[in-house]
Amino acid sequence: MDKFVNEVLFFAKDLRNKVLSTIPLTMSSRSPHNIIDPTSFSSVVRNPSLPVCCSIPNGSLELGTLISIYATITSNGRKFRVDFFEGKCPHIHGDGVRCDAVSDDNNIAFHFNPRIGGGAEGRDVVVMNSFCNGQWGSEERFPESFPFQADAPFRMMILVESDGFKVAVDGRHSYEFKHRCDFRDIARMHIEGDLILDLIEFRKELRYLARTESTSSSLTVDSTTSTEEATGPTAPIGGDIPSSNEQSKSVTSPTIPYMEFDPNLSRPCDIYIAGMLPANIRDNFTINLANSVEAEQSDAGIVNIPVHISIRADIQAIVRNTMTNGVWGEEELYLEGPFQLIPGTHFDLMISNREDKVVMAINGQPAFEYKHRHDPKTIDSLQIKGGVVLVSIRYEFK
Repeated sequence: MDKFVNEVLFFAKDLRNKVLSTIPLTMSSRSPHNIIDPTSFSSVVRNPSLPVCCSIPNGSLELGTLISIYATITSNGRKFRVDFFEGKCPHIHGDGVRCDAVSDDNNIAFHFNPRIGGGAEGRDVVVMNSFCNGQWGSEERFPESFPFQADAPFRMMILVESDGFKVAVDGRHSYEFKHRCDFRDIARMHIEGDLILDLIEFRKELRYLARTESTSSSLTVDSTTSTEEATGPTAPIGGDIPSSNEQSKSVTSPTIPYMEFDPNLSRPCDIYIAGMLPANIRDNFTINLANSVEAEQSDAGIVNIPVHISIRADIQAIVRNTMTNGVWGEEELYLEGPFQLIPGTHFDLMISNREDKVVMAINGQPAFEYKHRHDPKTIDSLQIKGGVVLVSIRYEFK
């Protein structure tokens, strides 16, 4: 097994050891306030009642921790809050009695508080703040581009970066909050307000999984990255338009069917795909690394697909194949672990294309290795179609 495959296996095993398996949500026996303790924590929490208090996986926030919140503001909803803090929940006493005052020994690194009609002159506003060393800091208020509406569902993603928290709502980069407290001390997340929560998911963003801990703690911006990119978030919660350069580019909320033409795909590269399989999926989900230039030069359409990946959730299979001059080869089905792409769940895929093979990892775990049968230097396009909802795609060229 070569060095590249060893690296994929290393970070996959590391994730498997760190992230706990999904278990049912447990309720506090002393209060209607949901408290999910470290011994009963799951990386995915479904349909919790509010208020809810969750432990952070691995005991604290880390670089690359990504929290996804899927919720709907109630029909008469006015506000909700998300707090990241250390120590015991600052919103509830040990006897189950609610309190409005925070504790002086509980730092809140990030307080995120959308208020419908709660700003100046009754305007909608998002308020962000921190509670460090016994006192609240200066509020940061953002009345512009308020993305929340009563009786409307939303998807919010919060990413921990070296300089601060990055927030995206429905695939659009919306807010940034610079660190005022050490995020590595933050052990819990609290949510309350006028919400119906469908799902809370904690995971490590794939770009950080592929790096060692020492590398992650000293991230720098590539010299080829523009100033606009450096100050904005990176996949999967990047801006609302694609950003690209010679080394990387990202696209948020791409539509299906998706087609990207880029001659750089002929180079070794890593492609990160974040998305969700619908619960009522009926169609297969297909990913092609194809040659489209030749198709434009003939009437036969695309006849060369060096890498074809067909995800068939109905039979829990991932089929790989190659089309050469319009003829399909023999299918490959072997998987290195259990099938993980379950309808109704979210996923992170990493497709690593090298000169001799393609390796895929799903949610940080190795899935398969596929030896090239057709020259990968002819690849110039990525195609995705079928039963899938895409959140983001990021390309990193070697």
